[in-house]
Amino acid sequence: MVYGLGPKGQLFAVKLDDGSEVWTVQIEEALGAKIPRYGFTTAPQVAGDVLFVQTGGDEGRAYAGFDKRTGKLLWSTGDAVVAYQSPVLATLAGELQ
Repeated sequence: MVYGLGPKGQLFAVKLDDGSEVWTVQIEEALGAKIPRYGFTTAPQVAGDVLFVQTGGDEGRAYAGFDKRTGKLLWSTGDAVVAYQSPVLATLAGELQ
Protein backbone atom coordinates (compact mmCIF):
# COMPACT_ATOMS: atom_id res chain seq x y z
CA MET A 1 0.00 0.00 0.00
CA VAL A 2 0.99 3.58 -0.64
CA TYR A 3 -0.58 6.39 1.38
CA GLY A 4 -0.72 10.05 0.50
CA LEU A 5 -2.40 13.36 1.17
CA GLY A 6 -3.15 15.62 -1.77
CA PRO A 7 -2.84 19.41 -1.59
CA LYS A 8 -6.65 19.83 -1.37
CA GLY A 9 -7.03 17.34 1.52
CA GLN A 10 -7.66 14.03 -0.21
CA LEU A 11 -6.18 11.32 2.02
CA PHE A 12 -5.82 8.07 0.09
CA ALA A 13 -4.48 4.53 -0.06
CA VAL A 14 -3.57 2.85 -3.33
CA LYS A 15 -2.17 -0.58 -4.13
CA LEU A 16 1.55 -0.52 -4.83
CA ASP A 17 1.42 -3.15 -7.57
CA ASP A 18 -1.19 -1.54 -9.85
CA GLY A 19 -2.04 1.89 -8.39
CA SER A 20 -5.71 1.06 -7.88
CA GLU A 21 -7.52 3.02 -5.19
CA VAL A 22 -8.30 1.16 -1.96
CA TRP A 23 -9.94 4.04 -0.08
CA THR A 24 -10.08 7.83 0.04
CA VAL A 25 -11.18 10.38 2.65
CA GLN A 26 -11.69 14.08 2.03
CA ILE A 27 -10.37 15.43 5.35
CA GLU A 28 -11.79 18.92 4.88
CA GLU A 29 -15.29 17.42 4.86
CA ALA A 30 -14.68 14.59 7.34
CA LEU A 31 -12.82 16.58 10.01
CA GLY A 32 -13.45 20.23 9.28
CA ALA A 33 -9.80 20.65 8.28
CA LYS A 34 -8.71 24.04 7.06
CA ILE A 35 -6.65 23.89 3.88
CA PRO A 36 -3.35 25.70 4.43
CA ARG A 37 -2.59 28.65 2.16
CA TYR A 38 -0.37 26.59 -0.17
CA GLY A 39 -2.31 23.34 0.29
CA PHE A 40 -1.59 20.30 2.42
CA THR A 41 2.01 19.12 2.28
CA THR A 42 2.27 16.95 5.39
CA ALA A 43 3.16 13.31 4.81
CA PRO A 44 0.97 10.68 6.53
CA GLN A 45 2.90 8.41 8.91
CA VAL A 46 2.19 4.68 9.38
CA ALA A 47 2.46 3.49 12.99
CA GLY A 48 1.38 -0.14 13.26
CA ASP A 49 -2.17 -0.34 11.93
CA VAL A 50 -2.73 3.42 12.22
CA LEU A 51 -2.17 6.06 9.56
CA PHE A 52 -1.37 9.26 11.49
CA VAL A 53 -2.11 12.57 9.77
CA GLN A 54 -1.88 16.21 10.83
CA THR A 55 -5.30 17.31 9.61
CA GLY A 56 -5.62 20.85 10.99
CA GLY A 57 -9.24 20.56 12.04
CA ASP A 58 -10.61 22.37 15.07
CA GLU A 59 -12.65 21.09 18.02
CA GLY A 60 -10.28 18.21 18.77
CA ARG A 61 -9.51 17.30 15.16
CA ALA A 62 -6.04 18.74 14.49
CA TYR A 63 -4.36 15.32 14.49
CA ALA A 64 -6.05 12.10 13.46
CA GLY A 65 -5.46 8.38 13.29
CA PHE A 66 -7.09 6.35 10.53
CA ASP A 67 -7.29 2.59 10.06
CA LYS A 68 -4.67 2.08 7.37
CA ARG A 69 -6.66 -0.76 5.76
CA THR A 70 -10.07 0.95 5.55
CA GLY A 71 -9.58 4.70 5.99
CA LYS A 72 -11.98 4.70 8.95
CA LEU A 73 -11.31 7.45 11.50
CA LEU A 74 -10.08 5.83 14.74
CA TRP A 75 -9.38 8.93 16.84
CA SER A 76 -8.60 12.63 16.69
CA THR A 77 -7.18 15.20 19.11
CA GLY A 78 -5.86 18.73 19.41
CA ASP A 79 -6.90 22.16 18.21
CA ALA A 80 -4.28 23.59 15.87
CA VAL A 81 -3.92 24.64 12.30
CA VAL A 82 -1.57 22.64 10.14
CA ALA A 83 1.54 24.18 8.66
CA TYR A 84 4.12 22.41 6.52
CA GLN A 85 5.66 19.80 8.78
CA SER A 86 5.24 16.03 8.90
CA PRO A 87 5.05 13.63 11.85
CA VAL A 88 8.09 11.48 12.63
CA LEU A 89 8.29 8.20 14.55
CA ALA A 90 11.10 8.02 17.09
CA THR A 91 12.14 5.72 19.92
CA LEU A 92 12.45 7.78 23.09
CA ALA A 93 13.27 6.22 26.46
CA GLY A 94 12.83 2.80 24.85
CA GLU A 95 9.28 3.56 23.64
CA LEU A 96 8.18 4.11 20.06
CA GLN A 97 6.61 7.57 19.99
